[in-house]
Amino acid sequence: PSADARTRNQTHICFRRASRDRETDVLRKEVQLYRTLSTAGITAATFAHESSGNPVKVIRQSVDALARRGREILGERYEAFLQRPVSGIQRAVGSLAVLGNATLRLLDHDKRRMARVDLHDVVREVVDTFRPFLDGRSVEATVRLCPGRPYVRGSRAAVESIVTNLLNNSLTAFESAGTMERRIELATAVEDGRWRLTAADNGPGIVGISKSDIWLPGRTTRKNGTGLGLTIVRDAVRDLDGDVDARERGDLGGAEIIVHIPVLGG
Repeated sequence: PSADARTRNQTHICFRRASRDRETDVLRKEVQLYRTLSTAGITAATFAHESSGNPVKVIRQSVDALARRGREILGERYEAFLQRPVSGIQRAVGSLAVLGNATLRLLDHDKRRMARVDLHDVVREVVDTFRPFLDGRSVEATVRLCPGRPYVRGSRAAVESIVTNLLNNSLTAFESAGTMERRIELATAVEDGRWRLTAADNGPGIVGISKSDIWLPGRTTRKNGTGLGLTIVRDAVRDLDGDVDARERGDLGGAEIIVHIPVLGG
């Protein structure tokens, strides 16, 4: 081959090698991220299992006893001296219990089996589970479900992971932006055999990252974020033969995630 041909071949080889090295580096980082999160998940599950028993129960019983005895001893002075801190502990214990229960519910083996899944039942159940946690963070969560009982054949765990990660995505946005009057709205509709779930909030919207990148693992604007929440949403929706899209700013002013899943009936 001529010198020019050899040069082109060497350039092509170098390009392929550099491309392969970049792909290897990305893959290595993603594997490390998943391993780290798997470890964190195992730790969270252990904590949830242990805390749902004695620790949370003991704290709750103890603080209730303090409140009762405080009222008996202090009378009218209880409200001025102890009601606020005692109520704060009670709310915090409630939040811990909610997170522990939510973690254990996601780990339920039966929910990973293929079965008929009532989509609206899952939305109600997840929001009801998180309700004390949302109330403790002054989040007004509204659920507007369309008429009927749309259902799919799949795993309940997949649908739960979609709704749970959408809620977590909004909560993370609120915390990062310091949003005060916090609102989340979940709304559904069925059109042309497809169920639509719209998750909207009044947070800062999609900022500091492109809309196309929010679905990629590890991409996040939050310092301690994982960048996996919306990746899980995307993958779970695809597993149910659906698709997902986003708006940087929706009707409530913040980000809006729109999920479409084909339904079998309802």
